Amino acid sequence: MIRQEFTSVYHIEDIRAAVNQTFEEHMPKINRNLLKSGKVSAAGYFLLIKVLMEMGGLDSLADFVRMAEQAGTLGAEYMKQSNSTLNEFLADGETVCRLAHLQADN
Repeated sequence: MIRQEFTSVYHIEDIRAAVNQTFEEHMPKINRNLLKSGKVSAAGYFLLIKVLMEMGGLDSLADFVRMAEQAGTLGAEYMKQSNSTLNEFLADGETVCRLAHLQADN
C-alpha cells in the first residue's frame, strides 16, 4: 500500500529525467573545473622544474633531464594507485623518499 501511494505521487521516469537533466547541466562545469585544475597542476610542475634548474646547481642539463624523467615515471605510477592507497602513501614520507631515491639509482 505504501509502495502504491509512493509511486502514485513520485513517478520513476520523472525522477530519472530530473536527475539526468541536472547531471547534464552540471557536467560542463565539472569538466571546466577539472581542466582548470589540470592547468594549474601543470603550471606548478613546470615552475618547480624552472626553480630547480636555476637554483639546483646541477652540473649538466642531462642530469636534470634524467631527474625530470624519473619524477615523471614516479608520478605516473602514483596516479595508477587507488585513493585509499594514495592516502597511506602520502602519509608515509619515508616511503616516498625511499622510492624517489631508488628511482634515482636506476
